[in-house]
Amino acid sequence: MARKKKKTEEEENKQEAEEDFDEDFKEDFDLIEELELLDTEDTDIIVEEQSELLDKDEERKQLYLSCGIHIGTKLLTGDARRFIYRQTNYGLYVIDLTKTDERLNIAAKYLSKYIEEGSDRVIVCSVRRYGKEPVNKFCEVLGCKGITTRFIP
Repeated sequence: MARKKKKTEEEENKQEAEEDFDEDFKEDFDLIEELELLDTEDTDIIVEEQSELLDKDEERKQLYLSCGIHIGTKLLTGDARRFIYRQTNYGLYVIDLTKTDERLNIAAKYLSKYIEEGSDRVIVCSVRRYGKEPVNKFCEVLGCKGITTRFIP
């Protein structure tokens, strides 16, 4: 008797699943009809815009790769863990370029609030040998103040 109950319950579950599938299929079919009713020129424009955005993202990623900003170190801190894409066989950590791009965009938007032409509200500093040229270039482009020599904070 318990076996019959299990079989009937299984059959009921199968029927419910089939009914749910049929309802979902009908909803999907309705969506397809609605998509066909849309103006194809509009959808073509949308597809072109999306492909242009993808092309720009790919160009940025290629630029990042050519500059080598994806190459990390062999040491990993807890704060940097969420920005790591993977670890190489040599033990180097590879930085995730999508997250890097997102953070660069956030930083650019934030700085744009404070930087005006010739503004002293933003100061960029680096006393390291390899940081001097990027700081000078950054300040030249944005018109902010840069410090590349020793200073007292």
